[in-house]
Amino acid sequence: MDDPSWAWPAWKFDMKRGDLFTKLHDQYNTYPSPIQDPDAFHHDIFEIAHEANSATEFHHLANDRRQQRLRELNNALESASLEIIANPSLVSSPQWQHAVQLFRTNSFDSLVRYFASYLPTDHLWHPLCHASTPATSSTELMPHLPDKEYERTRTYDPSGPSQTTITLANSIRPTNGVRAGTKRKRS
Repeated sequence: MDDPSWAWPAWKFDMKRGDLFTKLHDQYNTYPSPIQDPDAFHHDIFEIAHEANSATEFHHLANDRRQQRLRELNNALESASLEIIANPSLVSSPQWQHAVQLFRTNSFDSLVRYFASYLPTDHLWHPLCHASTPATSSTELMPHLPDKEYERTRTYDPSGPSQTTITLANSIRPTNGVRAGTKRKRS
């Protein structure tokens, strides 16, 4: 944890810098997600229910199966990621960098970015919409999604037309100096 790029004022909260990757990560940077689709899960539970003779045995077998499925899926993902990283031609060029990021981090935001990379480049959620350098920005409500606040960034390019980029204001990833989560009072 000596890398200065990971520094943060942990001392203010009587924490250690390494807590970023341990207890803080577990508490604030993870979410529950289904391991299997409903049909596969039903198949496992159906099989376990016929094998178990008590509730205790049922829960023990279900936990064992959960661990087995996690191992199988992690091994499959690792094999696929190594194959794709070693053979970039297996994934379209625009998506390759997002696939590598997904395999490297295995995070929900990387998964969303990977799938968003298949959208047209001018689509609101396409990753390239987050790559501009902002000249001005404001936070406002979008009429088609009234419950969400977005950050609108206008970029001026002297050699071409100005471009507007819209990102979710509460995005977990700030875009080139624009503070995510900035809110403006609603009128």
